[in-house]
Amino acid sequence: MIRSIKSRIVLLLLACALGLRAEEPKAYVSETIESSETFRSRVLKVHHFIEGDFHYLAYTVEWRGHEVVVTSSSADEPLKEGDTVRCTMRALPARVGEGKKSALIFSVLSSRPASADAARLQAVADEVNRRRAARNAPEDTATKESK
Repeated sequence: MIRSIKSRIVLLLLACALGLRAEEPKAYVSETIESSETFRSRVLKVHHFIEGDFHYLAYTVEWRGHEVVVTSSSADEPLKEGDTVRCTMRALPARVGEGKKSALIFSVLSSRPASADAARLQAVADEVNRRRAARNAPEDTATKESK
């Protein structure tokens, strides 16, 4: 009988310890799982204005048969209607009451390919080097005489 009581006490203590451990807060809790899609679409309408030092730029494009507005943080010259723009869609699940609904967020990705950026940066670097060389080059006598 004593053995039976000891076994029950051990099981009770073990169950309590496991129960307390299960209720400890986790350091990481994933709340949402996000999905995304990258796509290209034709610009149907351009939304652009400047207010003081700030600008707003967005485009109406077609995504899966729907007209959606994609926002851009680019300071580049706005695209024109009919141009192709590269976009991303992010679906963020959210709890609404007892059900779940997803919010869709659309934004513009860089419309310039990486090679265009590389060529532009190389052109800037070449111009900087040309100006440094011109500044550091010894003046020839013809230049001195004309001054």
